[in-house]
Amino acid sequence: VALARALGARLHALGRRPRFAGLSRLLARAHAAWSRRPPVWRALALGVLTSLLPCGWLWAFVVSAAGTASPWGGALVMAAFWLGTVPALLGLGLGLGLLLAPLKKRLPLLTPALLVALGLVLVVWRAQMPRLVPPAAQAGEPPAPTPPCHHASPAE
Repeated sequence: VALARALGARLHALGRRPRFAGLSRLLARAHAAWSRRPPVWRALALGVLTSLLPCGWLWAFVVSAAGTASPWGGALVMAAFWLGTVPALLGLGLGLGLLLAPLKKRLPLLTPALLVALGLVLVVWRAQMPRLVPPAAQAGEPPAPTPPCHHASPAE
């Protein structure tokens, strides 16, 4: 949709369900209210909402923190996670910001085009992967019989 809009296509809202109209209005009002706040407050809200994402590493640390059975131990585990991720994410964000600054005006067109291209590459790559079928089955031969289970008796 973003790629079509960037190329100038007019798209109408398809598939809108009246049952989500109230939720849509509520989210639009919340977005408008937070958009007027200073950047620090928006960043704080985004950080809090990010914790709701299904991030495997985050939840692994949450479970580890809970496993300490101590509020201070859990806080220490989560602080270690935070200290480990903030520099990496900050560096990545700043680095990509500097790297992509010349492309800023073209990103709305470039991003969906790259996603479509990546999707096509992955589909083609997956289609060319060999199937995990034994060579005998590929030749049309019946599968070899499974040997019976033999348990050694104490007398043997």
